Amino acid sequence: KRAMEIMDNDGNPDEALEWLNKQLQENPKHGDALITRAMYFYSKEKYGAALTDMNNAIKYYNKKNEYKLSSIYTGRAMVYEDIGELEKAIADYTNAYNNAIKEDTNISHITSILESRAHTYYTQKNYSAADNDYRLMLKHDEANQAAMVGLARNMIMREEYKAAIEMLNN
Repeated sequence: KRAMEIMDNDGNPDEALEWLNKQLQENPKHGDALITRAMYFYSKEKYGAALTDMNNAIKYYNKKNEYKLSSIYTGRAMVYEDIGELEKAIADYTNAYNNAIKEDTNISHITSILESRAHTYYTQKNYSAADNDYRLMLKHDEANQAAMVGLARNMIMREEYKAAIEMLNN
C-alpha cells in the first residue's frame, strides 16, 4: 500500500520500488505488488521485467486484488505493443475486454480497451477489424467521438471519402 501511495502521489518511484521488493520478498504471489512493480518497470522501459511481473500477476490473480484482471491484461497488451508483438497485444486486449464485461467495469474503461485494440488493428492496416471495434465502442456509447473519428479515418485510408465526410457530419 505504501508503494502505491508513493506512486499515486508523484513520489520517488525508486522508493516505491524498495517497498514493492520488500512486499514481494515476503509474499512473491502478491498480485497488486506485482502489477505495481510491472508498471514501474514499464515506465523505465524494462519490458522483460514488466512482462514477467504482469505474467505472474495474472497467474496469481484473485478477486481480492485491488487491480482488476482487465487492467492487468491491458497493461500487458501495452508492453506487447511497445515491443512490436501486435498479435499478443490484440489477444491481451481481447482478454481485457472480455474480463471488463464480466467485471462490470465502467463504460469508459471498456471503450478505452476497444479503442486501444482498434488502434493496434489500424497499425496492422486491418481496417475492417478496427471498424468492428469502433462500432462496438458505439454500441457501448453511441456518442463516442473517438469511435466516429476512427471509423472516418479508416474510410479515408480505403479512399471512401464521401462516407468519411458523412460520418463526420453526423
